[in-house]
Amino acid sequence: MLTIEIETPTVERAAELFRMFGDELEPYLRAAMGNSLAEIEYRAKGNVHVVTGALRRSINALKPEPDVSPGFSGRVTVGEPYAGVEEFGINRTVNVRAHTRRGRVTRVVKSGARAGKRVRLSAKKIEASGSFSVRAHTMNMRREAHPYLRPAVAEAAQAVNNFHRLALEVAWRRLSADVEAANTSSGGRAA
Repeated sequence: MLTIEIETPTVERAAELFRMFGDELEPYLRAAMGNSLAEIEYRAKGNVHVVTGALRRSINALKPEPDVSPGFSGRVTVGEPYAGVEEFGINRTVNVRAHTRRGRVTRVVKSGARAGKRVRLSAKKIEASGSFSVRAHTMNMRREAHPYLRPAVAEAAQAVNNFHRLALEVAWRRLSADVEAANTSSGGRAA
């Protein structure tokens, strides 16, 4: 879970706004949260290590939803199963289940004059359908981390702060003007 703290010189005004206009603040805060999520999504898509583009396409900001506690929560999701490996890297032994592989079938020659070269497997090893079976095995999986989401959050921190600060300032001006107008028309002060 990511929590972003907003530093703003108008904290007293914000607290007063919450006391006076809790429900009226919702659209302002929802818009600020939506802008913040979109900024993080944009930066993450710019940071991601692209091979096929599937990981970049799977990065999505979800609309902010009311939280159980006062406030809003939002998410930037990544839909590819290897997203965590790309973000954090991996260095461990994994179990690979038996499966069928299709397409062009090659292997690397390990010794002899053709060592290190890729060669196509013989027709005996490839079924008529163009696929072949791979037995279950273990594999040492090692991949360096290519962080994209964590840096995006760090890069967007100032913009997120500005979105929320501006939303509170606009809300303060508009709602304060409404209170002043109501006080002027009623000839009294609001509680």
